[in-house]
Amino acid sequence: MRLSLIASILLTFASIVFADNAQSEKSSDVADQKHISQKHTVQKPVVDVSPIENPTLEVLTIEHNIIAKTNAERKRNGLAALTCDTSLLKSARRHCNWMARSRSMQHTSAVVAENIAMGQSSSTEVVRDWMNSPGHRANILNRAHTRIGVAAYRARNGQVYWCQQFLQ
Repeated sequence: MRLSLIASILLTFASIVFADNAQSEKSSDVADQKHISQKHTVQKPVVDVSPIENPTLEVLTIEHNIIAKTNAERKRNGLAALTCDTSLLKSARRHCNWMARSRSMQHTSAVVAENIAMGQSSSTEVVRDWMNSPGHRANILNRAHTRIGVAAYRARNGQVYWCQQFLQ
């Protein structure tokens, strides 16, 4: 039953072709648009952009894009890259799935720093919007944060929900 639940959750993820650091933001946005619209598909990441504590948990390409763009912002501001954390990844997926299913944008009750968003069409757009918001920017650029978990889910009405969670 647990495996079928995990499979069911994974099937609801939007997938994206990973755009590595050498690609432009525009080509990354095109990849986001192309693959986030494919409901119920999961695609393996092309490139591993950050260490993962539990290599048996697959990090999806949309998640790689969010983490890569977040770490690019941290690097631009002289900060170390965040490491993808298995427990935060699971928590972000669980919460983002809940937001998409209930079509409700609310912060989690978990004890984490969190950025959430709704409606952006690409990882570039959502990270840019977070960086343009003082509270969200503070979470991304917090020197104490060392770990991250992220997710993106599409609701049945087509709206995309986004989640980042951070811990020390």
